[in-house]
Amino acid sequence: MHELRTSLVLPISLDEAWAFFSVPDNLDEITPPDLGFEILTENERRTYSGQIIRYRVRPLLNIPMTCLLYTSPSPRD
Repeated sequence: MHELRTSLVLPISLDEAWAFFSVPDNLDEITPPDLGFEILTENERRTYSGQIIRYRVRPLLNIPMTCLLYTSPSPRD
């Protein structure tokens, strides 16, 4: 399995960032529209440690690719 790790500094408080990123539906907000992002897992209102979210993107020639997103423990756990 491939793993991608990255980091980003945002000009907002940790509480503001957590309020946005802890909602799985917001993944669509941060994914470029041309990727055709679609959550396949039944939506949860909030993200939790150990959560697995299954989603589909169409990154190349509209060919679907199914991916898994694992939520590791956070400072809020």
